[in-house]
Amino acid sequence: MNIIFSILDTPGIHINTYLPLCLPGILPKLVYDKVQIRHKAVYILRKLVRILKKNTLLHNFLLFLDIEDEEWHRKEELLLLICYIFL
Repeated sequence: MNIIFSILDTPGIHINTYLPLCLPGILPKLVYDKVQIRHKAVYILRKLVRILKKNTLLHNFLLFLDIEDEEWHRKEELLLLICYIFL
């Protein structure tokens, strides 16, 4: 996650090319045991919301919501991020 965080802070990087590689690594961290890791994952995703086009993120979040998943915490965080996109 530190690598993704540093990529986001680097000016001139086209994050759209890295988004498919970033999200599968970040989304499992939304249900991690340590609170600091969960907060950093949400912070990175909120930063992506500010950087990327809303429809790109929304499409990717909806794809991850469609996956049959036992972890309701992950789906809850994704729904909150989707609400954050629209606000």
